[in-house]
Amino acid sequence: MADTIVLVVLDSVRYDIFEDYLNEASGTFLSTLATDSVSFDRAVTPAPWSLPAHASMFTGKYPREHGATNADTAIHPQIPTLLTRLGDAGYRTGCFTSNPFVHPDYGFEGWDHHRNNYSEKIYEKGGAPESDEAGIGELVDGARQVISHQHTFRTFVNATYRKLRTGPSLVDDGGRRMVTDAVNWLSEDDSDSFVFLNFMETHDYHRRLSRWGRIKNIAENGRLSELNSRVGGAGIQYYAGNSTIDETDREFYRKVMRDEIGYVDKLLQQFWRALERQERAEDCLFVLCADHGEGLGEGDIVYHLAGVTEPLVRVPLFVRSPDQQDGRIERWSSLVWIYDTICREIGIDTGLTLLEESTYPDLVGSENTNRLQDLLGEIDGDVSDQYLQKRVAVYQAADRDHKSVRLEDTYERRKLGSGLTEWTVDGDARALVDQFEDSLEVTDETHMDVDDATRSRLEDFGYL
Repeated sequence: MADTIVLVVLDSVRYDIFEDYLNEASGTFLSTLATDSVSFDRAVTPAPWSLPAHASMFTGKYPREHGATNADTAIHPQIPTLLTRLGDAGYRTGCFTSNPFVHPDYGFEGWDHHRNNYSEKIYEKGGAPESDEAGIGELVDGARQVISHQHTFRTFVNATYRKLRTGPSLVDDGGRRMVTDAVNWLSEDDSDSFVFLNFMETHDYHRRLSRWGRIKNIAENGRLSELNSRVGGAGIQYYAGNSTIDETDREFYRKVMRDEIGYVDKLLQQFWRALERQERAEDCLFVLCADHGEGLGEGDIVYHLAGVTEPLVRVPLFVRSPDQQDGRIERWSSLVWIYDTICREIGIDTGLTLLEESTYPDLVGSENTNRLQDLLGEIDGDVSDQYLQKRVAVYQAADRDHKSVRLEDTYERRKLGSGLTEWTVDGDARALVDQFEDSLEVTDETHMDVDDATRSRLEDFGYL
């Protein structure tokens, strides 16, 4: 049983862009991890956005089974999570992220240490001023909030940080402080521990850059800001046909994403060296993945949320186990099984683990959970009917070159090509999709009220 378990999520990282980064990297933490661990060539997220994907990793269930399918729904309270399992096994659990969804309100309950607002503030005991005003009005409104708060200095620092984070990209989304806090938390107690690190730097690549100490940040941020304004902030305006990007734009986005991965790579190197100093690295189960991918104009999709195309659902996945297994697995695999893999490590056998292909189910699925419909009322202009569709993709173990897709009431068989490309071909798709959907144990959704602070942060990340 591993004395330290680490789950790292690089938000929104596409499989192909991650592979491009590894091909360029040499001697970095991620390049070493790729060599010294089991890597998965066909890993699929259960959903193309953050909440249902994370909930699946923490429950071992597909979205319709755990119920966290929209921004106002949570994991069903009767479903045990990894936090329950780890706590029962005697593990301390620590969460370090800027992701507003990884919160007890959404069903991620039971942390011994939890912080998910690194991108909002530096000092927790301080305000996080925000304003709907612009120009002088914004400054006046912000100054008023700073002066009126009991922790004036800390609130001023938080306000400055938030402005820099959304300005010329001089600060990151909290990744550096996350790593520092996680290392310090581990050092406080040498008992068995679980650490969750979710880096949002890669999620916000399309709006800001987080590479410290590089003057060209400012110049590149100008181009990034212009491009982002054309794709509608978080890319949502694209669905109304209000924007286009060409291959030059797309390659620039890919470059920015690779740079963001490189930034996080250095932070993970620091974290791993700390594990070595604390004598935790050797007996560590280390899992690294992305929660979903990203559209860069393929199929008219920029950003994520909407579909089940390969750029949105194919993700990097690596598992480094204490017994030092390595190699590549080419069979279809799912982020859902991270739950089972960690459970197996702590002595709970669900009959499934990523480290044994013989335990894999025959089918792997992904669905968009209708999330986009929450956003359509905020878009100016007509929205294509295709973005109102319920979408499901199903992959079969014996077939590495095809997938079956349901688009509302239409079914398509698709051929998979290089570079995450796909196209429709002749063949029956309905039987496989129906088989997968019939296997799901659908649960009722648990609705919740989203508080103002969380709503503000979801708006900042483009989810509302």
